[in-house]
Amino acid sequence: MKNLINILFVTLLSSVTVFAQTADCGGTPTNLPINATCVNSSFTNNENGTGGFSSSCANATDYEDIWYTITGDGNTVNITLSGTNEDGVVAAYTGCQTGEITCAAVASGGTGSISIATTLGTTYYIQVQRQSGNNSANMSGNICATTAAAGPSNDDCAGAIPVTVNADQLCGSTTAGTVLGATASPQSTTDCFGTENDDVWFSFTATATQHTIDLLNITGSTTDMYHSVWEGACPALTLVAGTCSDPNNQTVTGLTIGNTYYVRVNTWSSTTGATSAFDICIGTPVILPPISNDDCGGAISLTVNPDQACGSTTTGTVSGATASAQSTTDCFGTENDDVWFSFTATSTQHTIDLLNITGSTTDMYHSVWEGTCPALTLVAGTCSDPNNQTVAGLTIGNTYYIRVNTWSSTAGATSVFDICIGTPVILPPISNDDCGAAIALTVNPDDLCGTVTTATVAGATASPQSDTDCFGTENDDVWFTFVATSTTHSIDLLNISGSTTDMYHSVWEGTCPALTLVAGTCSDPNSQTIGTLTIGNTYYVRVNTWSSTTGATSVFDICIGTPPPVVPPGSNSTCAAPDPICSGSAINFTSTVTGLDAEDDLNPGNNYDCLFSSPDPTWYYLEIAGAGNLVIDMTAGSDIDYAIWGPFADIATAVADCNSYGLPLDCSYSTAATEQASVPGTVVGQVYVLLVTNYAGTVQTITVADAATNTATTDCTIVPLPVELVNFDGHKLEEEIILSWTTVSELNNDYFIIERSVDGNIWESIGFEKGNGTTNASTNYGFIDRDFKSGTNYYRLKQFDFNGNIQFSDVIAIVANDDINVSLVPNPAKTNVAISTSEYFTQIDIINMQGRIVQSNNYDSIRKTVLDINDLEKGVYNINVHTEQGNKIERLIVL
Repeated sequence: MKNLINILFVTLLSSVTVFAQTADCGGTPTNLPINATCVNSSFTNNENGTGGFSSSCANATDYEDIWYTITGDGNTVNITLSGTNEDGVVAAYTGCQTGEITCAAVASGGTGSISIATTLGTTYYIQVQRQSGNNSANMSGNICATTAAAGPSNDDCAGAIPVTVNADQLCGSTTAGTVLGATASPQSTTDCFGTENDDVWFSFTATATQHTIDLLNITGSTTDMYHSVWEGACPALTLVAGTCSDPNNQTVTGLTIGNTYYVRVNTWSSTTGATSAFDICIGTPVILPPISNDDCGGAISLTVNPDQACGSTTTGTVSGATASAQSTTDCFGTENDDVWFSFTATSTQHTIDLLNITGSTTDMYHSVWEGTCPALTLVAGTCSDPNNQTVAGLTIGNTYYIRVNTWSSTAGATSVFDICIGTPVILPPISNDDCGAAIALTVNPDDLCGTVTTATVAGATASPQSDTDCFGTENDDVWFTFVATSTTHSIDLLNISGSTTDMYHSVWEGTCPALTLVAGTCSDPNSQTIGTLTIGNTYYVRVNTWSSTTGATSVFDICIGTPPPVVPPGSNSTCAAPDPICSGSAINFTSTVTGLDAEDDLNPGNNYDCLFSSPDPTWYYLEIAGAGNLVIDMTAGSDIDYAIWGPFADIATAVADCNSYGLPLDCSYSTAATEQASVPGTVVGQVYVLLVTNYAGTVQTITVADAATNTATTDCTIVPLPVELVNFDGHKLEEEIILSWTTVSELNNDYFIIERSVDGNIWESIGFEKGNGTTNASTNYGFIDRDFKSGTNYYRLKQFDFNGNIQFSDVIAIVANDDINVSLVPNPAKTNVAISTSEYFTQIDIINMQGRIVQSNNYDSIRKTVLDINDLEKGVYNINVHTEQGNKIERLIVL
């Protein structure tokens, strides 16, 4: 969350309008428009002689003057004179040269104003003249008229707006309000905190002894609101005790049905001129009947659910509860408001959940007891501050009692809750107590955890491996194993339930039992990513509870995932090397936590306007190819911000001006995960520069795309790679698409990003390969795509220079089609191999294990041929058959 200080940037733009003036109010004076803000009209007094009619603020009676009229709008209107080259006077009259209302002298070059309380539709005469003396120079300056809108109608309690009382707490009916223009009320300002200098009033008639108050949908200059409840006859109101509320919701109790109550709403801050708007809702909570289960003798019988889905719950409350006779020293918390429930065990294990807790406090406590009431005994280990626990060792058919209370010793709690008894799945006796019986895990091809394995520590004992390498206590560890298919895998413990959810895990390697901890894999969090694995090696995962308490019953799912390749931060971290955004494309980029700040570190000469700071910057440019409204959507997992500048004549000018950008055209510093930059009325050829920042400070993928409402279009020019690329090819082999490319020279080549598309327009980054800098040697590159799509897949290379330039390769298309049959006879082969296919083919390539094509043959759509392989060295080769339905790869062994 961003800084709690609300930062308000307001830019006042004044326009100047030139009107003709008249020197005689008996003629046709120009009507001066009344606006919400000052819109200046310039004037020049062209009369240098005498004969003017003077107001009481002038020093004589014959100074030249000019006249305007205004039409009253029913509010107070301010007439402002500014920028005069002479000492001047502005005056207001009810008629032409009669009925002076007010006047003011304004020094040369200064600003002064008068105020008129107007009647709607009435004409008023406005005079501007020199204050003294005649002068051969013309008098000039600016004049404007602004309205001072009336405050809200409910500025005082006498105008309180009645609010509909909802029959429930769903707020189906709300009433809109605002503090815009509100002033302080005469009621006490010391009973509550905050500053009631902009309070407004609402009223409601109580239909129950309890009602909820909610301030919703708060917008405007501040969202930090305050409210309180008052009773009596306005203006002699009295604060209802305990109703001063900084939170935007509260439950008010002890009301008298039929009485009228007043709600005072204001901003917390003492800053004047707040514009906050909000909705207010009066709700009616469910009031439970008088408490019956204050003692165990009146314990409410609970339904035992056959699972943990809590399909059946029972509602309870501690409102009105008193202390019970049972011991108050066995557990923590204060059992001065305990209530009782009972259930009959249908299993040796049951779960207890307190749900949907509301009221004066949500900090609850519960425990389980057995025996005959009132001579009950605490079931060991069941004192629970968490609102859920699994109780093991129960006797089927026995009755057990649950004691529920608030943690606090404060009397008068009104907490309401639902209680649920569930039945967990009891797993068979544990098998993977030691690494020798570790359960083999399926490695997911992604990090979505489509395949998980369910396990438990119930019954587990300590293993002989070291218990000092990590924290926690490995007295109940269980073991799993997986074979690495990537150098990077993620481990996730999911859906944890049971006696404790505080788990611990670590990764080990070697041959069981002589295992060694993989450095840096001790993990208290339930997920971690390991990037130092060896493909093909077997690894062991040790899972245990953190606590040293014995008898844990925790159940969990474990998942081994394969995260997508981590794309390094782009070179476009400064405005000197922006990436293009093209119409119809969605750009995904992974923002890493680099600590860079565009304002403070990289480009301090730019005006960042609303961006209080701009961490982890990424820069783009947009070249307008079709005129219209430019709209760019930005979406991320959490908080991002942006600013956009322009227009520039071309990209060269935009880059040259980097570090001297002025005020942005659009800017956002909100906490939203989705932002939208907008520039109306763009022109073909213009260039705009966009900055996106990752304020959340977490590694996240951000998508930048054209909005559907965009009427402008942008274009990108794809230029050749600064490397000599002799081939970029790919083929499908079983469940993989293998990409390969070769360079014969490279110049300042930092790295390649591999991009994939299903339509040739919208691209996503799927991998990364480090370049070789500057070299004249031939270099082979390769990448395997295991997440390709059915049908045609398009691929291209995005190459990054050390100096920040970004350029693209040609696009290749690969059809992922498994319906093509290819036969190689014989296989293995020495001199010749006969090839036959189910589809007509036009080309056959023989590719060695380094990805280089060692033989290529072209044909005129045939289905059979014989290849001469006498010149091939012994080894394994891929035979890539190019058919009209796509490519098919088969392996050939040459003897």
